Amino acid sequence: MLQLTERHEEQPFEALFELPLRNGIHKKKNFHGSGVPIINMGELFDGDRIRIPPENLIEVTDSELERFGIEQGDLLFARRSLVLEGSGKTSLVEELGTAAVFESSVIRVRLDRTKADPDYYLAFFSSPEGRSRVLSIASQTAVSGIRGSDLAKLFVPVPPVQLQREVGRALKGLDDLIENNRRRIELLEETARLLYREWFVHFRYPGHEDVPLVDSALGLLPEDWEQTPLGEILGTLESGSRPRGGVGDLSEGVPSVGAENINGLGVYDFSKEKFISEEFFSSMKRGVVEPYDVLLYKDGAHIGRSAMFGEAFPHCRLAINEHVFRLRSNGPMGQCFLYLWLSDQSTFHRVRQLNSNAAQPGISQKKLLTLTMAVPAAELLGAFESQVRPLVEALLSLASQNKLLAEARDLLLPRLVSGDLDVSDLELDLEAVG
Repeated sequence: MLQLTERHEEQPFEALFELPLRNGIHKKKNFHGSGVPIINMGELFDGDRIRIPPENLIEVTDSELERFGIEQGDLLFARRSLVLEGSGKTSLVEELGTAAVFESSVIRVRLDRTKADPDYYLAFFSSPEGRSRVLSIASQTAVSGIRGSDLAKLFVPVPPVQLQREVGRALKGLDDLIENNRRRIELLEETARLLYREWFVHFRYPGHEDVPLVDSALGLLPEDWEQTPLGEILGTLESGSRPRGGVGDLSEGVPSVGAENINGLGVYDFSKEKFISEEFFSSMKRGVVEPYDVLLYKDGAHIGRSAMFGEAFPHCRLAINEHVFRLRSNGPMGQCFLYLWLSDQSTFHRVRQLNSNAAQPGISQKKLLTLTMAVPAAELLGAFESQVRPLVEALLSLASQNKLLAEARDLLLPRLVSGDLDVSDLELDLEAVG
């Protein structure tokens, strides 16, 4: 629990409002699909800062836009949640570049900037102390939630506004660097995918002009490419395991990756992480992840999803559980090519079609090994890997950097918002980190 210092006077949250808080707009379905962007619960739970206009649209009148419009610096709170931990989840609206409104399951708070800094209060309500205070007013029936009237009366620390701004600016710097890295990660992945599709889907690879296309069971292919079952390409195809009875409630040990964290390149939800003991990990004869292994979600609602880890992201040591396959090539085919082939939409749909049990979706090792792929010449595979591997390495290094930045922010956050750490003593060389 944070110890509040003398300079942190406490006041009801509503004492800092510029406008009374408001629940969002609710309109019938026929008003949806066109109009202005509307922030739904999805955007709220997607991150702590809402930086791009939502895709969903709603028709509103000028009067409704004035009442339910959002501005840069507005704090949005989740009024309802399927789980208690999501009640009162807080996000801050950045400059969206367009008019937008918010839905009825969201509470808008607009602060008086002469008294309160939005970045500081985003940090406060994201800290353990802020979350505990919000959860103290949450109710739990069919769904969990908070009432705006209770949120308004919630007591919050009120440091001098200049101190608030300094704390908010320091933490926002870390958030901005994480966001910039996330965008770079997206660009690097998109570059790798575009090159894969240019060479191996549209067949515009170096020297393609001299190679005719011929009919095959997989459609038109360059005549010097082979059609090969996956079983002849892989040196490793195995699933992992967990202790009998499951992983229990271990809070440390070796992370055990399940389906919830098979979500592509540079993506990992640390809040969903589960652990196995060091003893069990040492006894594992299969399912220990090596750098640049391709991982495939093999059974459950989202079979066919894939991921690849490396560069110490998300961890230096990892295992997989029984719902995940680990794939590794045994020849000239690089792991980057294998991942991009497996995660390409056409292959993704072919993998899902291997499932024959709609009631309990899953793909067997035997069926996966029969999946045929078009294999280019070794020289072309090597040339592709030499161009794409540096992109993937840079991507995963940025993901590792974001992990460290998030850990630093989460360690600093409670000390800064409590006043235990003086922001004037904080030196963050963000340019050096980036």
